Amino acid sequence: MAIEKKKKTKVIDIFKKPLEEKKADFLNRNAAQVEKNSKEKSESKKIIKDAANIETTEPVQEVLPLSRSKPASIKSKEDKYEKIENETEEIYGTDNKNEEDEERIDSDDVEPVEINEKRSWRGYIIFIIILAVLAVSGYVIVKILPKVDVKIVTKKATWDYSNIITANSKIADIDIINKQVPSAVFYQPKKNLTNLWLATGKKYVEKKAGGNITIYNEFSSSPQVLVGGTRFQAPDGKIFKLNDKITVPGAKVENGKIVASSVSAAVTADKIGEAFNIDPVSKFTIPGFQGTEKFNKFFGSSQNAMFGGFVGEMSYPTDDDIKKAKADSEEKIKAAIEGYLYAQIASENFKVIEGTKQFNILSEVVNKETDSSKNFSVFIEAEESMQAFKESYVIDLMTQLAQQSVGGDFKLKDFKITYKENVTNDIKNKIVAMPVDFKGNFWKPVEVDDFKTKTLSKSESDLKALIFSTPAIEKADISFWPFWVSKVPGNINKVNVIVE
Repeated sequence: MAIEKKKKTKVIDIFKKPLEEKKADFLNRNAAQVEKNSKEKSESKKIIKDAANIETTEPVQEVLPLSRSKPASIKSKEDKYEKIENETEEIYGTDNKNEEDEERIDSDDVEPVEINEKRSWRGYIIFIIILAVLAVSGYVIVKILPKVDVKIVTKKATWDYSNIITANSKIADIDIINKQVPSAVFYQPKKNLTNLWLATGKKYVEKKAGGNITIYNEFSSSPQVLVGGTRFQAPDGKIFKLNDKITVPGAKVENGKIVASSVSAAVTADKIGEAFNIDPVSKFTIPGFQGTEKFNKFFGSSQNAMFGGFVGEMSYPTDDDIKKAKADSEEKIKAAIEGYLYAQIASENFKVIEGTKQFNILSEVVNKETDSSKNFSVFIEAEESMQAFKESYVIDLMTQLAQQSVGGDFKLKDFKITYKENVTNDIKNKIVAMPVDFKGNFWKPVEVDDFKTKTLSKSESDLKALIFSTPAIEKADISFWPFWVSKVPGNINKVNVIVE
C-alpha cells in the first residue's frame, strides 16, 4: 500500500535529523557492497552473453531458453542490487528526482513509516504513564506520608507508706482519719469426714460377731424390760445376746387391733468365730419366754448381716498408726474447709488476712476395728473462720492519703504493696491491725484522644503553644515526618501520641 506524498514529506521531516546522522554510517558500510554489486552485475551480463554464443551439438530448442531469458539466480541478484541502489538514492535524495522515482520510494518506505507511527504513539503512552505516576506520588506525599509523633512526659510524684492500717468488719466504707478499711468474716460451720488408715500391727485374736436387731412387742400396750444378756435365737440355733438393758415400748391398739411397737438394740454372738457372721434374719425368738404367751409376741429381726467373728492373726492399729491417722485427718478436714472458704472469698474479690484464721476440731473418734483391707478409721468434725478485705479499699485509702501530700490532681499510676503477717487480731470485735508497706507512683494524666483532636492541622508553633498550655505536661518531643512537613495532618490517625 502506497503512502501519499504529503504524509511522506511529513514523516521525512520528523525523522530527518536521525536519518542525516545515519547517512555517513550507512554509506561507509554499503559503499564497498555497492561497488561489489556493480562488478558482479557486469560479470553476470558477460556470462549471459557468452552463453548465447556457445556452439553445441545439442538440439537448438534446448539452448534457446538461455539466450531469451536470464537464469533465476542471476535475476534475483540483479533485483537485489537494484534495490540497494534505490535505497542509497533515497537516503541521499536529489531535487531532480522525477515523479516516478518518488512514487517508488514511497512504495518502498511503507513499512518504515508505519514503524515510526507506532513509536510515536508509544511516546504518548509513556508520557501519560509518567503523568499518572507523578499524580499518585503527589497524593502520597501530600496525604499519605505526612505524620507527627508527640512524646509527652507528664508531671509525676512518688509517695510511700509503711505503717498500720485497720481492717474493721463493723464499717462499710473507708475511714481516712482512722486509716481503716471494711472487712468481712467468712465462716464454715461443722464439716466432717471419715478417714481410712492402714493398720500395721499384728496380733492373735478371738472375736465374737455382732450387729443390730429390731425387737418387736405384739403382746400388750405395756412396755417390756429386757436385761443385758437376754438371749435371741436364730432359726439355725445360734444365740446372740443383748449388750445392754433395754425397754421395749408397749404396743398400740387401733380399731381394736394391736399394732406392734419396736426398738433397736445391739447384740453379740454367744461364741467366737466366723460361723456367727450370719446373714440377715427375719425372726429371732426369745428362749426365756418359751412356754408363755409372750414367746410368739416378742421377737426380733435383723436387716444386716452379723460381722466381726474371727479367730486367728489380725491387723490392728498401733499407737503410731493412730497418731499419723489423726494428723492426716486434721490436715484433710482443714484443707476441705479452707478450699470452700477460699473459693467463696475469691469469687467476691477479697484477700485473706492470714493471721485471722480460726480452726477448731469439734470431734475426733478412732475406730480400731479393721476391715477386709486391714484399714481402721478416724472420724473427725471441725469448723473454721477467717477475716478478709477487698484490696481495692486499701488502694483507695493509700491514694487518698497520698493526694493529701502530693496534690488532689495526681492519680495513682502504679504501686507495690506488701502485707506483713504479724497482725493483731481482736477476735471478739472482729478488728485486725495489720502492718502495710506501700510504694506508689503518681502522675497527672493526659486525655490522649482529646489532645490529638486539639492538635489537628496546627502549625509547629501552635502545637508547641498547646503543649505549654496543658498543665499536666512537663515536657514533650515533637517529630514531623517527612522532613518537609511542618504542620500537623488533619487526619487524627496520622497523629501518634506517646505518654510517659
